[in-house]
Amino acid sequence: MNFKSDEGFTLIELLVSLSLMSMVMIALYSSLDYSVRAVERTVRFSEASEDVMQIQHLIRDTIAQSFPRSGSFEGTPSYMTFVTSLSKDGQNSLLYEVTLELKNSDLVMSWKSISDLNDEGSLVLVDGFSQAHFEYSGSDLRRVGNWLPVWTWETHPAFVKIALDQDGFWPEMVIETALTHTNDCQYDPVTRECRLR
Repeated sequence: MNFKSDEGFTLIELLVSLSLMSMVMIALYSSLDYSVRAVERTVRFSEASEDVMQIQHLIRDTIAQSFPRSGSFEGTPSYMTFVTSLSKDGQNSLLYEVTLELKNSDLVMSWKSISDLNDEGSLVLVDGFSQAHFEYSGSDLRRVGNWLPVWTWETHPAFVKIALDQDGFWPEMVIETALTHTNDCQYDPVTRECRLR
């Protein structure tokens, strides 16, 4: 007796192969979906990090270029006011009175030209932080490390600390001001010490 098998697949073989194929497709779709979500998270984190770096660079440059003259700096835990040079639209730098202020859950920078009273404005630099404060350290470098919540001296602080709590995206900043001299000493950038006049 000679049995000849019919060519083709049985219904059960077809159902088994379709089931296996659908499991493979589900696994591929899941891994692709996970990869797409991971890339989206990475892009969002990268963009947020870039924004933080640009804002910190702006704050650091603005404070570092502050003009050290008697009485030109005032600071509290929630705001600081100082005189600095700003360049507008690539033009020559002018002196501005700048205020960095913590309003509600925003960090706001306001500026007002010293020479042109009509030239003023403000900008929200950071929004949505839960806690924030400014601190200041002495104008002679012997007091560095003793952070003060309020700066009321006639001299310029040597360092400003800005701490914002914004979901781990905002590292604490310590900014050295462009301190050049006080009434009783002149700052030497080479030795980083105050020399008596």
